[in-house]
Amino acid sequence: METKTLKIEKLDHFGRGIARNNNKVIFVDNALIGDEVEVEIVNSKNNFSNGRVVKYLKRGESYTKSNCLYEKECGGCKLINLKYEWEKKFKEEKVQELFNKKFKDIKVEKIVTSNDSFNYRNKITLHSNHHHIGLYREKSNEIVDIDKCLIVNDKINDVIKRVKTFFNNQNSFDQIVIKSSNLEEVLISIKGKLDEEKFIDYFSDCDTIIINDEIKKGTGYIKDKILDKYFYVSSKSFFQVNNLTTPKLYQLVVDEVKNKNYSKALDLYSGTGTIGILISDYVGQVIGIEIEKSAVNDALRNVKLNDIKNAKFICGDVKDFKEQYKNSDVVIIDPPRSGLSKEMITNLLEIASQKIIYISCNPNTLVRDLELLTSNYVIDKVIPVDMFPHTYHVETVSILTKKD
Repeated sequence: METKTLKIEKLDHFGRGIARNNNKVIFVDNALIGDEVEVEIVNSKNNFSNGRVVKYLKRGESYTKSNCLYEKECGGCKLINLKYEWEKKFKEEKVQELFNKKFKDIKVEKIVTSNDSFNYRNKITLHSNHHHIGLYREKSNEIVDIDKCLIVNDKINDVIKRVKTFFNNQNSFDQIVIKSSNLEEVLISIKGKLDEEKFIDYFSDCDTIIINDEIKKGTGYIKDKILDKYFYVSSKSFFQVNNLTTPKLYQLVVDEVKNKNYSKALDLYSGTGTIGILISDYVGQVIGIEIEKSAVNDALRNVKLNDIKNAKFICGDVKDFKEQYKNSDVVIIDPPRSGLSKEMITNLLEIASQKIIYISCNPNTLVRDLELLTSNYVIDKVIPVDMFPHTYHVETVSILTKKD
């Protein structure tokens, strides 16, 4: 195999190191800005090559040592060795670079950071075989045996430790989902063959236990709190995983809606109703539309939980409910990573609401969609939000106002 000595100049949008050799770009996994590395070329194309580090000759000033025992195996935290100040800069520049390709005059705002870059996740999914309990190795079905994950909260790490003790590598299960809330409630959902009675007894202090999709203890939900509202979280419902930054993300939305006297708000791709419920105090009416029936059922429960009278949630594809769009003053959209379909963009342009608030987990599709929406809208703000510290992922909130 061909080897080269390289110095990493910057990171690409997936957190890979970028170096150059004879005017050819080389992407290097697990290498950071300023690193001097000996690299083995894994494959080579006409315009670029991919390499892996054989030896670190010198670590750059962006590097920091982590306490994670599994950083070289798991692959979940690509940027765990990047100092957090550098990570924030990387994410701001990543979003800015993508916007610069289509919008020369948009200045991306400073990133909204996580209160803690560790212990922030409220959910983990573990897998098992007869010998290991842990996380899947990157791009593999092999299991990395773990005792603790540094980015999940203490409640979850306590459950992980007890799961390892209970099974003691003697039995296997297929999968276990562990969730916890800001109110310190814990949900366990496990699939596989196990002694159910012993399991329920061993984890009797957990609020909800679900075994093979059957509720064995509790209601099937745990309760969480965001800002001033409460939410039920089920084992399968989508809920933002960063307990520390989620309130900041949703506060950005609330601040754009309150004191505007909007009579009608649309919450599209509404999930479990979090955004629609959080803004319900500030608008005349909220209509949420979501294609996943279980999520809509959760949203309806959350409406009752908070005694909301002016919000309704509909199950269906957002593009099929044009009648519900009429006279909407503000539209909030939080689509999947694939972004908006062209049909949906056409619908949004026809609605012509005063304001669009676009929450995106994929800045690539965000920029693509905003280029089409700016035929009738002006981009007022673009705010990156660090929902996933130690990874290359970044959330973005964009505020659009209709042109005069």
